[in-house]
Amino acid sequence: MLKAARALLFLQGYRPHDGQQHKTTIEVAGEILGKEFSELIEMFDKMRKKRNQFTYDPMLPLSLTEAKTALKTADDFYKRVRIFLYKKYPQLKLFE
Repeated sequence: MLKAARALLFLQGYRPHDGQQHKTTIEVAGEILGKEFSELIEMFDKMRKKRNQFTYDPMLPLSLTEAKTALKTADDFYKRVRIFLYKKYPQLKLFE
């Protein structure tokens, strides 16, 4: 999800460079994508926070359900961002 969001930002001419790149990338991607993506962006941000907690406190449990939900959300986000980008930049299909 982060790589898809970063690609979106780069194609728009943005490049996050502060100390909170993950958070900044999610926030800016949400602004670019608009309200129809707000639920996915909210899920993305929740997963970002969970990943951060899990990275720095590995004893924090992560359920199988959470992992499956994260994978489904990531797949949905990737597919929808890809459609968004192909509409705006049809030449990207040349690189498939």
